[in-house]
Amino acid sequence: GYRGVYWTGKCWQASCFINGKQKYLGAFLSPEQGALAWNQAIVDADLAEYTTLNDVPGQWRFTIILGAEERTMLAELAQEDMRPSYGDMIRVLIRREYLRRKAAKYEAQHEQVSA
Repeated sequence: GYRGVYWTGKCWQASCFINGKQKYLGAFLSPEQGALAWNQAIVDADLAEYTTLNDVPGQWRFTIILGAEERTMLAELAQEDMRPSYGDMIRVLIRREYLRRKAAKYEAQHEQVSA
């Protein structure tokens, strides 16, 4: 099964806990759709570094353009004779998003101090 996804007898539903409150993510036709919704909710809440995301097979239905840092990280995995999995790729992307948000937060705080 997938984290945060459960069968209700009629459909698959997904929910997660954010800041101690349960957040309903919706009803889905498949558990994979619910797992993707759960992953997205965790990433949006900046909680991805504290948990393991669902590894849904075959979910690369979109193209992601990786920056130099991400390509280096994936190349290091490849040199270790490890084929980068979806989980590896998503962790790289989450790290990039985390750093982007952290930089934006720092800039906003810095602007408030200098104003």
